[in-house]
Amino acid sequence: MESIDFKPWFLHPETLPALQGGVVAIGAFDGCHVGHQQLLLRADAAISFIPSPKSFFDVEEKVLTLPDEKLVRFPHFVFMRFDEQLAGMSPDIFIDVIKAALNPKKILVGWDFHFGKKLSGNVNDLTSIATKLGIEVEVIPPFKRGRIIVKSRNIREYLKTGQIEKANELLGYDYFICSRVVHGKALG
Repeated sequence: MESIDFKPWFLHPETLPALQGGVVAIGAFDGCHVGHQQLLLRADAAISFIPSPKSFFDVEEKVLTLPDEKLVRFPHFVFMRFDEQLAGMSPDIFIDVIKAALNPKKILVGWDFHFGKKLSGNVNDLTSIATKLGIEVEVIPPFKRGRIIVKSRNIREYLKTGQIEKANELLGYDYFICSRVVHGKALG
């Protein structure tokens, strides 16, 4: 395999050497909910994206957690720039970039993980590609609370409909919003 310059894809490539050779989780991790937490407990590092792939393609999509909030939940996140080039990358090239950047011994993903151009790669493709590169893959099955599969989409729906307690149960913590306070004219 030829050498891949992975540095342009990562926001802080200087952090990568300390995280090489371990177990790497890959995903959007929006909300860092209890399902994500189960996966992150088994990882040495996690790759996520800025902006999130969903918000890149749909500007109306609201994210549950910002990158800084993800780092509070798991300090070993590394962030890839999600842009037109990354969105158009084939599954094979994407895994080549991950291998060049972190040389993981194992990749962890959720059961519904998709990647690559037009989400053309799935967990079976990941396993096939990674195995050829000497990387083990572990697919984490759906995590449930009661009969509900814990997914960021379900949490967003609960928040939209004012069901904060249900959202908090799936998150595993109390939902919060970080924002800057802008002082007005103090008229009222």
